[in-house]
Amino acid sequence: MASKAAAFSKSIQSYLTYTKMPWGQLFYATAWHQIDRFLEGAGQSILDVGCGFGITSSAYARRGKAVTGLVLLYVKPWKHIAVNILKID
Repeated sequence: MASKAAAFSKSIQSYLTYTKMPWGQLFYATAWHQIDRFLEGAGQSILDVGCGFGITSSAYARRGKAVTGLVLLYVKPWKHIAVNILKID
């Protein structure tokens, strides 16, 4: 189990570094611009399916949206599926 935690820690640090680079920032700015036009009304909530590390979920929660992030993890392909749900208000 410790090796999985270490691998996750390494992968998230690499990804967070990517998001701070100009091309990572451009990727998220472009994606969020496309999403924002659907979120103009008050009281809307977001279901982020496939939220990964939760970067988009966290960003919209900081903007005051109620967000639920959903990640499907295949424990053993085609046998078991674990579902992680992150609720951010």
